[in-house]
Amino acid sequence: MEIRNYQKGDEHEILALFQLSFGKPLSMEYWKWRFLENPNADTNLISLMYDNNQLVGHYAVSPINLLMNNEVVKTALSMTTMTHPQYGGKGIFTQLAADVYSKMKNTQYQMVWGFPNNNSHYGFIQKLSWKDIAIQGILSYQNPIESNPQNVQYQCHVTFTKEMIEMLNKESTAKIRIQKNEAFLNWRYLQNPTAIYKIISVEDNWVVYKIYNPNPDNAFVEIDLVELHGKNDPKGFSKIIDAIRLEEGPISKFNIWTQLHGSQQSSLEKIGFKLSTPSTYFSALPFSEMESMFLNYKNWEINFGYSDLY
Repeated sequence: MEIRNYQKGDEHEILALFQLSFGKPLSMEYWKWRFLENPNADTNLISLMYDNNQLVGHYAVSPINLLMNNEVVKTALSMTTMTHPQYGGKGIFTQLAADVYSKMKNTQYQMVWGFPNNNSHYGFIQKLSWKDIAIQGILSYQNPIESNPQNVQYQCHVTFTKEMIEMLNKESTAKIRIQKNEAFLNWRYLQNPTAIYKIISVEDNWVVYKIYNPNPDNAFVEIDLVELHGKNDPKGFSKIIDAIRLEEGPISKFNIWTQLHGSQQSSLEKIGFKLSTPSTYFSALPFSEMESMFLNYKNWEINFGYSDLY
């Protein structure tokens, strides 16, 4: 068996391996969006394992520029790991990860990070030497469906305004956060081929949200608040909730990730958000002497937009 870098055209075999590994399809549009159209991607960080001419393993990361104390730092979000069902137990995952991380170190990447699920967490920690940063929980607001939302004036947006981008970069006091410029925000949300994100603003607050329906047989949907920005004020957040209810109709629950030590969490708790499930691991493998900075959860800004699942 041998490892080689991704080459143009390999995506057809990669999608076939995904179907074989997980029993469900991955669209070509999504794959190209995530790995070929990412505005932060400056090098090939996809490694493939072949047995003769058969693809039997895959590991890739998606470049994400972070701001650390307002300085740009190259990092990557860990993405799909796949091993052919007939090739389990041969160390393919570990070998591919070592190859990807070597390429990252050679091109000045400072860290790989992500949100391992219950199936992958053990492998990342025990085999790849990742370290846990936190258990990231969800805040949820069980919306009283029968009640009427407050009539608020709101505006729907089809793009990110200059004022929005300035606001989100100005308001954050976190030492570590994603560099959210226009190119990144448009790619992450508006150009996503498999999910629809909406933008609403009310006075000094704005939100990117996504409709989530955990039960297609149920008419009531949930709302994931992916980005919430503006004045950290319970009344303002209540108006955002009412604006979404006015726009979307009956909603059973609102969900959001916030930073545990941040003031936004307490404001959301004030209006009725409570700890909910599921929780997820937040883990990383730093490559530099800044490990203690990276692994301190208090340094981070966190929201759903950091994960590829929301």
